[in-house]
Amino acid sequence: MRVEIIKSSKTEIEVEVESDNPTIFELITGKLENDEEVEFTSYNWEHPLIKKQRFYIKVKKGNALEKLKKVVDEIKKELKEIKEQISL
Repeated sequence: MRVEIIKSSKTEIEVEVESDNPTIFELITGKLENDEEVEFTSYNWEHPLIKKQRFYIKVKKGNALEKLKKVVDEIKKELKEIKEQISL
């Protein structure tokens, strides 16, 4: 999976990812939408045959890149817990 940062500042980040599955973006935006420090988040998938998707975050305060990293870590932790519970 190729990831390219298109735009980055302290309060905003736009990332393009080569992927044909938007599920991860749905997880990330879902978590960010519940965060009071996030002003706006979205992802865009132009067409299912185009394997590039864009993801955007704008925060009210804090650092957008750090917020993205934190949410990805939270999702990884939750998935690990699920994996452990189904592996019993």
